[in-house]
Amino acid sequence: GSRMPDAWISGYEYRRSGGIAVLRLLVEGGWETLRRSRQRAQVVHTADSYFTILIQIFSRAGLQLTASGISSRASSVVPKFTISPDSSAFESTQRALSYLADRIVMRTGAGASIIEPLPTAAADYTFGAAHPLRSVRLLSEPPLVTEAQALAAATFGEAIDFPSAALGFGSREQQRDATSATGAAATATAVAHLRQRALDSAAGSIVVPPNCGQEILDVVTFSDALIAPAAIMRRIAAIHWRYDRRRAVYEQELHLGKL
Repeated sequence: GSRMPDAWISGYEYRRSGGIAVLRLLVEGGWETLRRSRQRAQVVHTADSYFTILIQIFSRAGLQLTASGISSRASSVVPKFTISPDSSAFESTQRALSYLADRIVMRTGAGASIIEPLPTAAADYTFGAAHPLRSVRLLSEPPLVTEAQALAAATFGEAIDFPSAALGFGSREQQRDATSATGAAATATAVAHLRQRALDSAAGSIVVPPNCGQEILDVVTFSDALIAPAAIMRRIAAIHWRYDRRRAVYEQELHLGKL
């Protein structure tokens, strides 16, 4: 069934309202663990792939990172990557991911997995007649970034979302690429960065009865004649579990992202 990633108790509080007393547990997950893990000394990577670098970052934070369909770039490119003292594992992870089209999902057992969400992926599940939709919110908005540039030592790479850029949407982001030695390599960096930012775009949400096995980054389709005449395909960006004992309501709110 659907399993939430690990959560650790970070605090608790007692509440009383009228005749109801409640113990509220405050928890944190793997991303908070990465934020609290800070590097004690400088680490310089000169012969490790992005995937190996990320494995070591997670390992120092007490988490295990495994691969689940990663990009060839993550496993083959050997970057010049330096982690400065006192930088957090979260900051280092986000910096490495900005050069890749991969995403990291927290799992159970103090673990996480890295995967490349392909825009051509097939649907994992369909909502509609067999699995009803309680509510639908379909969002369409322009991307925050439509142009990515990678500036290397003696070369340059660029990736542009031309349909959106032609309408004046989005902005340009530049990043220093100390690894690429050719224009093609720098362009691959820019393409990966633009893809990473495209995945950040929100696309609405649906509320459904719990779906066993639903995971972040799954691709789902759903049909709602009041929203759109054709089936809609989106990627799961986040999952919120809700249980209200007093109303006997148990449901999932699936936040949607672009393919």
